[in-house]
Amino acid sequence: MLKLFKKKPKVMKYESFLTELSKYNQGKKPELPKELKKKLEQLSQEDYNRLKTNKNFSRIFNQLKDTFATQKIEDSIKSKEHRTRIRNYHVIKTQSLRENFLNPDPTFLVYRAGVLYRNLSNKKYQLWKELLDNGISVEKIIGVATEREITELEMAGCKLGPGEIMVKSKAAGMTLDLHRQHPNPKINTISTLIKSELRKDLSIDQKMSIVRQVITTTSQIWDLGYMHYHPHLGNWAIEFKNGHPKVTLIDFDMITKIYSKKFNQNPYNYDYQSLNEIIRSFNLPEDYRNKAINLLNRKIKKAVIRK
Repeated sequence: MLKLFKKKPKVMKYESFLTELSKYNQGKKPELPKELKKKLEQLSQEDYNRLKTNKNFSRIFNQLKDTFATQKIEDSIKSKEHRTRIRNYHVIKTQSLRENFLNPDPTFLVYRAGVLYRNLSNKKYQLWKELLDNGISVEKIIGVATEREITELEMAGCKLGPGEIMVKSKAAGMTLDLHRQHPNPKINTISTLIKSELRKDLSIDQKMSIVRQVITTTSQIWDLGYMHYHPHLGNWAIEFKNGHPKVTLIDFDMITKIYSKKFNQNPYNYDYQSLNEIIRSFNLPEDYRNKAINLLNRKIKKAVIRK
């Protein structure tokens, strides 16, 4: 019996893509993120020709300057494939099916025109607002989404659950360009900084400043009687202004008041362990690392005594 084999689509030459982009870069071939390079090497000749015919390379080159470059270009290729217009929003975090006793509800996070959208219970929204009102360095709230915005994002699969609202916030961590070292980081965080080559250029003073800000912000939240419960490396947006690091705590879908009866151990340990990891991730000299850990220990001791 003869077997029929489906003909594989012809793959375009990656150099052809770079050559086309170089026309918009003073003749120089741009350096693309590693992850994007891998995906473009799988791009079919048909898709490449479609992009070229529709004169999209100027727009693609401009998108490379954006923190969300990889996802934007993927959307561009995909939209042409399906003959649909480019979406002007980007889903960062889809509604997860994970369930645990701290965060039983599915959450989503969408970036659109400089604004972040997420679903959140009104209770957690109010807690988040309280942190802002107390001058704590957390993500800035813009407001609640309009009915039109809610409808548009629900059409993209980001649906509100019972009793939820769609919160709009200002995206932090946008001034540090890391996408050349890390494919498509949605927001520049301590996590992306630690994994990038830029980490080697940080002075001890800059590292200590980051660590102190992380400890101070978290302890201020403790002072108000709340826990973030998820202050890991990826939930601290980071920007640099005139060489000075500015750290902002993000992601408030797990924030809650402290209920000691709910836990068998010290509830502060959830935040404490994440902060300890951040301190150690910078590989500080031993005396500086000890200073940072001692500061963290003093803050948590104060919080436990006050409770």
